[in-house]
Amino acid sequence: MLVLRAVHGGPALPGREKQLEEQVLKAQAGDRKAAEEVLLRYEPLIRSQVRRMGFRDREEALQEGRLAVWQAIFDFNPAKGSYFGAFVKARVRSALRNLSR
Repeated sequence: MLVLRAVHGGPALPGREKQLEEQVLKAQAGDRKAAEEVLLRYEPLIRSQVRRMGFRDREEALQEGRLAVWQAIFDFNPAKGSYFGAFVKARVRSALRNLSR
């Protein structure tokens, strides 16, 4: 049941979240490939949020979402006790909300 919930948008499995956090830490240390992999992982989230918010200039909104993910990679601090997935989702939504104003 837990696996099905993770696949369908439920809470991430601890193993998957740990792998993601490792990728983020590698990216913070300068591993460009790790940063690109994190960006690719969150591209569907960005596209979904842009579609839901109905932007006229979709390309600009997509770029803003990608920039938010990029900045989230380097601003994330696992010592604060949050998951990167939740952190990046909030950052993307906030960036797109600001763009729509």
